[in-house]
Amino acid sequence: MKNRLINNLFIVTVLIQVCICVYFGSSKIGLFGDEIWSYNLANCYFEPLLGDASQYYNTWLDSDFWQSRITVSENTAFAYNSVIYNQSLDVHPPLYYILLHTVCSFYPNEFSKWFGIIPNIICFIIIQILMYKSTSEFFKDKYLGLITIVLYGF
Repeated sequence: MKNRLINNLFIVTVLIQVCICVYFGSSKIGLFGDEIWSYNLANCYFEPLLGDASQYYNTWLDSDFWQSRITVSENTAFAYNSVIYNQSLDVHPPLYYILLHTVCSFYPNEFSKWFGIIPNIICFIIIQILMYKSTSEFFKDKYLGLITIVLYGF
């Protein structure tokens, strides 16, 4: 009975956290600079970081320019070699960008903030499960596992 209660508390906690993530995701208007660069690094075909940015100084970059940089074209869908190349010139490991590129590849020439939010929520759930299990096992106390995910998730 105690294990069932703890398992139910875990599920309810994570569901509440996911609902909060979805709420703030749906309330989100616009993108932060790092978010634009994430889409760019994941989806721009073999041209990370604008290449030689000096050619863009004092130039208005219209929405078509940015749309082409943050979306996947039909010709470049599932082009993981480009994602890995782009990340080789940046400082982050490529896994997140591969996931983002995969999601975007199912919707060529389209953009949605949800293409980035949904993989983040899925990763968040996986992290919560792993953190709960590892903390509970390490301390031999499932309540500490719950406290850990509450502190991390909220």
